[in-house]
Amino acid sequence: MITAMSFVLLLFSGGSLEGFKHHENLSDCLAVKRKIKRYNGMAHDFENRWVCQRMKVEMVQGPDGTWNIRRLLEGVKK
Repeated sequence: MITAMSFVLLLFSGGSLEGFKHHENLSDCLAVKRKIKRYNGMAHDFENRWVCQRMKVEMVQGPDGTWNIRRLLEGVKK
């Protein structure tokens, strides 16, 4: 387990944080955000909101060697 600064894709629904995913850099985070918007269309934007944000996180390494966020250590800015 490590503490690191990471780019995180945050998913808000109904004003509350519903999920998050670690990305190696801002470019990757924004690319995934664009794909989500493209596949979900504009009709879903009023309920769901995706935000790329650099945050301090606690991470654990999975059995396949990938790093996953265990816990967000900074407050989320919406």
